[in-house]
Amino acid sequence: MDLIGKIYPASSKQHCFIIVATDYFTKWVEAKHVKSTTSQEIITFIEEQIIQRFGIPESITTDRGSSFISGEMLDMAEAFKFKLLQSTPYYDQANGQA
Repeated sequence: MDLIGKIYPASSKQHCFIIVATDYFTKWVEAKHVKSTTSQEIITFIEEQIIQRFGIPESITTDRGSSFISGEMLDMAEAFKFKLLQSTPYYDQANGQA
């Protein structure tokens, strides 16, 4: 999972970031445009675009962005019982998906 942006110009609704999640096995991509990159936006994306549509994932791999390693994200991972994995700080492309 990764964030793309800040995109210029923003959309008419002022969305200037894209959250992207890619399934490792099928390479299926889920994406959503958002106004900000808060932990709550990412949690909403995971709940609505991933869990409600495909079920609870075994793990989610992200970079070490502050939105991905926040307390809220760790609480969500614990509540839904999936692993929250981070790529190494020196090689963010290690997850190789988005």
